[in-house]
Amino acid sequence: AQKAYSPSKTKLDSNLNYLAVEVDGVKKRRWGAAILWLIAGVIVVGLVGGTAFALAWQGQYSGKVFPGVAALGVDLGGKTQDEAKKLLRVKVAAFSASPVVLAWNGKEWKPSLDDLGVQLSLNETVADAYNVGRNSDFFGNINDQWGSTQMGWQVPLTVQLSEPQLQSYLDGIAAREINQELFE
Repeated sequence: AQKAYSPSKTKLDSNLNYLAVEVDGVKKRRWGAAILWLIAGVIVVGLVGGTAFALAWQGQYSGKVFPGVAALGVDLGGKTQDEAKKLLRVKVAAFSASPVVLAWNGKEWKPSLDDLGVQLSLNETVADAYNVGRNSDFFGNINDQWGSTQMGWQVPLTVQLSEPQLQSYLDGIAAREINQELFE
């Protein structure tokens, strides 16, 4: 049922040049539309700001490791892959130059990592560090980038071991110095 308007509530607004009619029983909504526009504006500003931030972040770290990513305790954040390799090469040099000590029954052997078939792969380690936050999963990337920035991300050193070479070295020691002839 429509409500009729009463002539006593009809007036001509001289400033706006239109006829205003008030209908009994209908409440005026003055703030409803303004609040909706305000909410829509905040959402649009948030989306535009978030997109601008994301694009600036991606541009800043284009070709570089994201912040918070480290390997061997060395922070690689903001470094290119070549810079990261140089930093890790210095850290690994002392480790790879020192021999491994094998001991048995009072005897010691000090083979190099090469003798044991151990290879430290800095290229793979740096590639793993660079790929943190750069996968095919969009939301996973955001999570990884945020997580590395806030809590850090340790990338393990990639080590390759040649089992045949290690076995050959150990067999050589065993044949020369460990294996004994049986006697009664």
